Amino acid sequence: MRAPTPANSRAAKDTVAENLVLAARIEALIAGHGLNEAILRAHAYADAGADAIFIHARKNTADECFRL
Repeated sequence: MRAPTPANSRAAKDTVAENLVLAARIEALIAGHGLNEAILRAHAYADAGADAIFIHARKNTADECFRL
């Protein structure tokens, strides 16, 4: 199974229906790639038409995402 990408997520949304809600789950923080990579990935999914974006973090608070 291929990993989801912004391009194939956009293709799925365009193919299925206009009332489909596309939610992207970004796991860059979990994988240890850092906040900047998570934000880059989130922008890529937003540009591809994601309706909601979740940045999954290791901690159970939002502190990791608000640290700039």
